[in-house]
Amino acid sequence: MDATLLARVDQIVASTRPAVFVREADRLLLIRPDKTLGLNATAVAILGALYDRSCRGAAAVLAELAPRLGVSPRRLLDDTSQLLDTVGALLNEDFQPRPGLRFAAFDRSRVGYPTLAEI
Repeated sequence: MDATLLARVDQIVASTRPAVFVREADRLLLIRPDKTLGLNATAVAILGALYDRSCRGAAAVLAELAPRLGVSPRRLLDDTSQLLDTVGALLNEDFQPRPGLRFAAFDRSRVGYPTLAEI
């Protein structure tokens, strides 16, 4: 895999870790202090593994995920990079349309547990 892109993924995750939490139980991306976004199952798998407290590097995480998700490691790395670019944009209040991001009315029924913004 592309070592430069893997290092970039690791850097983005490390720099955003304090603000990003993936709640797999109800497929939510929580961006502190007040953003709650729904994720699809693939995004939950990718972001959940990258932001896991074990802090494994992107190379190990993506090598494990690629066969499980049925995609090539290169495709997964490219998709992960694009996904993290989107997370970074959302952290910076940039809600411009982009690939991998779809806006819809938020379905409150998908939230199984309280979020920090609600407490």
